[in-house]
Amino acid sequence: MNGRRLLYVVAFPGILGVIFGLDATHADDFIDPAKAWLSQRAAHWANMYLPGTAPENSTCQRALQAMAASLADNSTLWAAKIVDSWAKVPDGLYSGNWALEGVYDECVGASSPDGDVWGKFCRVFVSKNRSQEGGRHEGGCGAGALDACARQQARLPPLFPTSLNLAPFKTYSTCMPDACAEHDLQESVSAALSDSSLAVRRVQCHTLHEAPEFTAGDIAFIALLGVLLALMVAASALDVYIERTRSKAIAKGGARFLLPFSIYTNLSKLFQLNTTKSSQNITCLHGIRVLSMIWVVYGHQHSATATFSANVLMAYAKTSDLLYQVISNAYFSVDSFFFLSGFLVSYVLLREVSRTGRFNVLVFYLHRIIRLLPPIALATGLFATVARLLISGPMATGWDAMRRACVVNWWKDLVFINNLYTTSAEPGIRDECIAFDLMTNSACTETRVERAEACVEREETDPLDTEALVVLRELSMADDAWDAEFPFCF
Repeated sequence: MNGRRLLYVVAFPGILGVIFGLDATHADDFIDPAKAWLSQRAAHWANMYLPGTAPENSTCQRALQAMAASLADNSTLWAAKIVDSWAKVPDGLYSGNWALEGVYDECVGASSPDGDVWGKFCRVFVSKNRSQEGGRHEGGCGAGALDACARQQARLPPLFPTSLNLAPFKTYSTCMPDACAEHDLQESVSAALSDSSLAVRRVQCHTLHEAPEFTAGDIAFIALLGVLLALMVAASALDVYIERTRSKAIAKGGARFLLPFSIYTNLSKLFQLNTTKSSQNITCLHGIRVLSMIWVVYGHQHSATATFSANVLMAYAKTSDLLYQVISNAYFSVDSFFFLSGFLVSYVLLREVSRTGRFNVLVFYLHRIIRLLPPIALATGLFATVARLLISGPMATGWDAMRRACVVNWWKDLVFINNLYTTSAEPGIRDECIAFDLMTNSACTETRVERAEACVEREETDPLDTEALVVLRELSMADDAWDAEFPFCF
C-alpha cells in the first residue's frame, strides 16, 4: 500500500462523516483499524531508514536512542532534520519521477547540540533477490501473477508502490547517525526485505567530516602540480619584468626555455582573436569553434539532467519534434572538433610543404606527440588520482568507475593505443580512460531514452494497464544486466 492509499484509508472516513453526518463512533470503526495497521507496519518500515537491528548497547544504538529522545521532547530540530532528509515517495510516479535521493546537505549538516551525533547520508541499492529468480514464473512477479505479486509487495513500505511492481526503483536515500556503520543499515534493510522478492545489493554512506585518504599516486601528482605551478609563477614574474624593463637580451638566453610557462603571455594569446582578413587567417573557423562549444555544453547539460528528470516517461513525447533533434544529436558537435583539428593539421602541413618542398614524417609525428602527450598525461593523472577529492555529495561514488579505469588503463592513452588494445587488465573495469567519459555518457543517455520510449509506445503508458506493467517489469529485468555493466549510471 503506497502513501496516498494509506492517506485515503485514514482520512476518508472522517471526510465521509462530515459530508454524510456519520457520528464519531462509526468513523472510529474505520479509523482505528487503519491506525492499528499503520502502527504494526511502521516498526517494520523503520528498518528501511534506520539500522533497527543494531546490537544493544552499541554506539549506533545509543545514537539512535538520543535521536528518539530528541524527537520525543521536540526541544531541538537536529533529529527532525535527519528524518526530514529521508527519501520519500515523490509526486509524478507515473510520469517517471523515480529519483528517491533525499536531501544530502540537510542530512550531513544535522548534529546534536553537544556535537556527539552527526547525520550520515546513505544510498541503498536494491535489486531482485537472485535466490527467488526461479519463482518468477511460479507465483512470483511474472506477467501472469500480478495479484500474487501485489500481495507480496504490499508488505513493503510506501517507498515501493505496488502498482509499479518496483520496476524503476533501484536506489533510495536515507539518513542515520554517523555512529552507525554501512553494514548495520544493510543488515536492517535486508531484514525488512526478507519476505519480499528484493535484496540489498550495497549501501554507500557519506558524512560531512570525511578525512581524505591520500595514496602514493595522489602525492606524486600533487607534487607534479606544485612543480608546474612554481614554473608558471617564475615564468610569469620574469615575463612581466622583461616587458617592464625592456630587457630583450634576457629572453634570448636560457630564460627562453622558462618563458613558455608564462601565464601572463599565454592568457593574452588565449583570449586574442584575429579577425583580419588575409590568406593566412581563416576567420570562419572562429564561428565553427564557438557554435561547437555551445553545442557541446548544451548537449551535456541535457544529458546530465536526464538522470533525475521528473518526467522520464514523457521524454519521448517531449523530445520527438524536429527542433529537439539538434540537442539529442549533439554527438555531432564532437565531429566538428575533429573537422577543425584535421583541417588545421592538414593546412599547416600543406603550407609547410609549399614553403620547403618536403615532408618529414618523423618530425611531423614527433611534433604531434609533443603537443598532445602533456595534456593527455595531465588529464589521465588527474582522473586517476586527486579528482575524486574535488567531488562530494551523494553521487560522488559514481566517479569510482571512471577513476578505476584510469588507474588500470592510464598507459594506453600515453602510448596512443587505447583504440587498438581494448582488453582490460582487470575484469569488470572498462578498458579505457580518457575515451571512457564520452562512451559511458552516450550509453547511459541512450539506454534511458530507449526505456522511456518503450514505455511510452506501449498502450499510452497507462500505469494501471496490465501490458504496461509487463513492460515496466521487462525494463527492470534489463536494468539488472545494465547495472552490472554500468553501475555508475545510477
